[in-house]
Amino acid sequence: MKSASISMTPIERTRRFWTAHGRSAAHLTVLHAFCKNPTIEWTPAGLSLWYGLRLDVAQDVVGEFVRCGIVQRVPDREEGYRWNGDQDWAVPRSRETRAILQERWRAGES
Repeated sequence: MKSASISMTPIERTRRFWTAHGRSAAHLTVLHAFCKNPTIEWTPAGLSLWYGLRLDVAQDVVGEFVRCGIVQRVPDREEGYRWNGDQDWAVPRSRETRAILQERWRAGES
């Protein structure tokens, strides 16, 4: 059986990532925290305090992102997590990719 691959531009790939994983304001907030601070060790409690998220929501979103491979557990830490560097292609660095993030924020507000 042959498998087909879809060819996407970097912009389209980034748009799909942020659309798929940035489904709510909490998801967007946690994604933003991790990707903009890739070397910071975040905990759900820290995300809750810093960004004003409910602790249970932060725990759920971080758990989801761990299962997806977007963030990784920090070795030898029970509650520490960091951005998975394999996902660096999704970090909004250009004007076009920052516009994608802003578009997702606006969509999450409505």
